[in-house]
Amino acid sequence: MRLTHHDAYVAGDLVEQLSVLIGAGERTITFRHYQFEARSGRLVAIGDCGGLAMDLSARKAVRFP
Repeated sequence: MRLTHHDAYVAGDLVEQLSVLIGAGERTITFRHYQFEARSGRLVAIGDCGGLAMDLSARKAVRFP
């Protein structure tokens, strides 16, 4: 995951998150998470996250069903 801060926020701030599917391949998916400070609605961070399905016994990525 890669997190990019756009504005400061502190512990105790209420944060809303909007998650969007950015891309999907045969074995991987990519999400983008937008975090907003709830009271003002200002964008405070964006997180990009990748995922995959794994065959744990073979320890390799497998295709999504």
